[in-house]
Amino acid sequence: MRSLGAQTDAAARSPRRIRNQYYAATLFRKTFGMTLNTLITRHRVAETQRLLVTSDEQILNIALESGFDSLSRFNRAFKDVTGTKPRSFRKSCRVPITAP
Repeated sequence: MRSLGAQTDAAARSPRRIRNQYYAATLFRKTFGMTLNTLITRHRVAETQRLLVTSDEQILNIALESGFDSLSRFNRAFKDVTGTKPRSFRKSCRVPITAP
């Protein structure tokens, strides 16, 4: 008789389980029009946009706090989603304070 762990390992490698994982990904993409990774990236970028506008925190710290692994991956994702670089975005959204 096989142990429960061996049965679980065998079930995890079964072709049926793999097909179900692909089906879930396909169903998600058909329902939302994007992959789960794309949705997560867009959510992270939206959070960084908020932080870039509302805080003076360094861009690197904002990127890491929002779940990006590195500054280069963040910069690429940010530009892919928004069409602009994080520094340019921050600069364009800041309102200059002038003395009356």
